[in-house]
Amino acid sequence: MSYDHKNRKVLLLFKQLERRGFVIHQSKKGAFKIVPPRSMGGPTYYTHGTTACLFPLQRFLRDTFGVIVH
Repeated sequence: MSYDHKNRKVLLLFKQLERRGFVIHQSKKGAFKIVPPRSMGGPTYYTHGTTACLFPLQRFLRDTFGVIVH
């Protein structure tokens, strides 16, 4: 299985997060930094943005912020 950077499912997940107030920055090397809104507080999450990051990211958001995304 190949890991596709900037996968469509990942980008749709990032759009959902931006609508909920999260700020997403992309580095020059392709990594993504997800910053929660100030009202929620909590840690910043760094990810590589491939399909392998979907489930761990969803689990982190659910357990830390109570945010459920699909």
